[in-house]
Amino acid sequence: MNDNNNNIDNNSLNKYQIILKDLRNPSQQSLPYQLNLINQRTIQIPERQSSTHRLNYELLFNPKNILPVGLNLFYFMINRTSSSSSSSSTSSSASSTSSSFKSTTLRIPFIVTETMKLQLHYNDFDNYVQIIINPIKSETNGPQSSGAYVFLPKSNSSANKFDSVHGIITRGTLVDEAYIEYSSWASMIVRLYHNGELEVEWTVGSFPSDMIGRETIIRYTIDGNNVQYRDTGEFFTDSSGRRLIKRLRNRRDDWSLPIQYHEIQNITGNYYPIVNRIMIKNILLEWLNEKILFGLAIYTDRSHGGTSLKDGQLELMLHRQTVYDDNLGVNEPLMELGLDNKGLIVRGTHKIRFDELYFIEYEDRMIAQTMRRPILPMFIPVNKLNLSNHFNGWSGITKSLPNNIHLLSLISWPLNIVDKAECKKQLLVRFENMHTLNNSEYTQIDVTHLFYGITIIDVTEMILTADRLKEDVILHRLHWPTEPISQGVVKNYEMNSSSISLKLPPDKIMTYLLSYEINDSI
Repeated sequence: MNDNNNNIDNNSLNKYQIILKDLRNPSQQSLPYQLNLINQRTIQIPERQSSTHRLNYELLFNPKNILPVGLNLFYFMINRTSSSSSSSSTSSSASSTSSSFKSTTLRIPFIVTETMKLQLHYNDFDNYVQIIINPIKSETNGPQSSGAYVFLPKSNSSANKFDSVHGIITRGTLVDEAYIEYSSWASMIVRLYHNGELEVEWTVGSFPSDMIGRETIIRYTIDGNNVQYRDTGEFFTDSSGRRLIKRLRNRRDDWSLPIQYHEIQNITGNYYPIVNRIMIKNILLEWLNEKILFGLAIYTDRSHGGTSLKDGQLELMLHRQTVYDDNLGVNEPLMELGLDNKGLIVRGTHKIRFDELYFIEYEDRMIAQTMRRPILPMFIPVNKLNLSNHFNGWSGITKSLPNNIHLLSLISWPLNIVDKAECKKQLLVRFENMHTLNNSEYTQIDVTHLFYGITIIDVTEMILTADRLKEDVILHRLHWPTEPISQGVVKNYEMNSSSISLKLPPDKIMTYLLSYEINDSI
């Protein structure tokens, strides 16, 4: 918010006047906001020390309606005033707060202990479970050390909780936070937004230079008296950030040898790569003598290793540092030194969803998408922006797409233009329908006037690589005698004299070449 020479003093925050406006709003009313003081753990990160502007506050607000495939402009100004009108919406309190998911209500007692326990009530306030968030450290010394190519913890009992913990509670009009510090090198912030979203921001590193290898994980556990499980040992991880793959603890579905499969490494053998999410779907909770199926999903903003070593529990590897080589090829320990040569500091965010399984599965791909591709903020000094020209935002499309449709590609075609006189007015577009096969049918969108300033007049369906017509590929594909005879090409679009509509099947990426003409009014 400010540079080093003009930081906001936390003790005199009420002496500042803050104006935050959405320039698309004709009334130009100031938006609700929240100021949170940036903790010292963040301020001391070495990468921040090289910046010319070191912020001491973070500004939170809900922009509500963001223009699709475009940009919004928000006007922010801060003035020092002589009056004592309060502009901060945050306060510290050791009480509790609550917010709602689709069918559950989350209550955070905000009692800081070595484990963060969140009370989640479902259907009525007499039934609840706990989401337990527990960072855990594990040492890695042994006959075979962990390293760049191998993950070998001593045993499950070697994973220990941190010895001491202290925290700070911040409550505000938009979000409540619990900042928890486990040691000088491990901390996390639990955020409960007032729209029901729950996230954990963790920071690990740099590790002490005591010649002890460490691997730090975080565990999310569902606990409660009425919790049961439908399929024991089952959990799900994503496949390259898209579909989910079922995993079975200490078992392999593809094991076809005559000898019985036996997992000799119960921790390492059950770890899988996580690109953006890990999930369990087998939680049974009883209400009014009826068992309801719930799910727990953890969405990540970076890749992890992850597993479920117990029913109702998910864990993710956060950071590793070894002091011995694993003798498998690199010839050096896994020890990144970071900017200050003292060790790497790693930070990430997890979004936690616990709800009825129907809601979890229906919104799964959309939430994973927003976590990995967040809105990109950009900043312009006000003295370089002419606010009188009424430019308050821009969108490349004339209407919002359905929530399950993702515009993957929007490219002027062809890529290489030799003669501009022969250049065709075409766009290459790829649309992804993020609904899964079991909960959706085709989604149809009219693209005739979808893109700003142009009218679509023709459509051709292409294969994913966009170098061949889909019709040609299907008609000339090699068919084996054992394969059924093709019934022809199914067109995934509809075109008539007045409109062009695309038919997007669930769980598919469709590629189209659109011909257009420029609107005369532009």
